[in-house]
Amino acid sequence: MGVREFEEKRYEKDTPATWRQRVASKLLKSGKVLDLGCGDGLLLKQLPANVKGIGIDISTSAVKKCKKQGLKARALDFDGKKLPFKAKSFDFVTMLDILEHLYFPQTTLKEVRRVGRRLIIVVPNFASASARVQALLGKVPENNTPKKGHLQWITLK
Repeated sequence: MGVREFEEKRYEKDTPATWRQRVASKLLKSGKVLDLGCGDGLLLKQLPANVKGIGIDISTSAVKKCKKQGLKARALDFDGKKLPFKAKSFDFVTMLDILEHLYFPQTTLKEVRRVGRRLIIVVPNFASASARVQALLGKVPENNTPKKGHLQWITLK
C-alpha cells in the first residue's frame, strides 16, 4: 500500500481533535497559515476568525471533508516538492504529526522555510517514557507501529 492509499484509508472515518490542534490554534492569533498535512481540517476549523488558513493534504477524501465544512484546502503530494506559493507567503506553516510520514523531510523543510515566516512542528517522541517501557516489555512502541505510517524518526537535530 502506498502513502496516498494509506492516507485515503485514514480519512474514511472521522478523526477527533487532539491537544496538537488545540495548542497550535492558540499560538495562531492572526495572519495567514498554511497547514501542511491538514487532514480533514481539525486545525483549520479551530483557527480564530481573523486567521486565514489553507490546508494541503495528499488525501483527496480528507480535502473533500475540509471543503464540505467550508474550509480552504487542496489535495497535493508536497513530499520533497516545490510548494505552489511565493516566498514568505505565510506567517505560519504548521506540520502537526506530518514530518515523520514524509520520504523527504529535509527537502520539504527547506521549502517550508521558503514559503513561511514561522513554523510549528509536532512529531512523536520516540524516546518517551511510555515508548521505553513498551520496548523494555519486548513490544514495538505504539508510536512506531506500521499502522501509524511513520517513515522516519525525527530528532531535534
